[in-house]
Amino acid sequence: MHMSEFNENIKIEFAGRLNDSLKSLDVPIRGRAQWIQKRLSFKISVNGVKKWLEAESLPSSARYEEVARICGVSTIWLMSGKEGETFTTQDFDAHLSALLKIAEALPDAEASLKCMKAINKLSQF
Repeated sequence: MHMSEFNENIKIEFAGRLNDSLKSLDVPIRGRAQWIQKRLSFKISVNGVKKWLEAESLPSSARYEEVARICGVSTIWLMSGKEGETFTTQDFDAHLSALLKIAEALPDAEASLKCMKAINKLSQF
């Protein structure tokens, strides 16, 4: 599978989960982009949200948590389709380990310290 195909699959799967979460909240198909946009604390156009719903783009990683919250789902599920019982401790540890390596490699000491503090908070779960 080529990288572009992989990226397209990620977008399609995310859009499916996003639409499923809105369906479970009884948000009509028509107007879903506006429904989400009105509830977000950050500025984004209705067309930007529509692109998420139609698998044309993804929100930035910093936005997943808020999108998940307003859709009534976990961030992990919205991002990966996995819930707690399938997102194992081993998965979590692997992600923490990867984040730690990234934080240690940051050239900016302040950014590295902020990342390390965030990782420490995550490791307490």
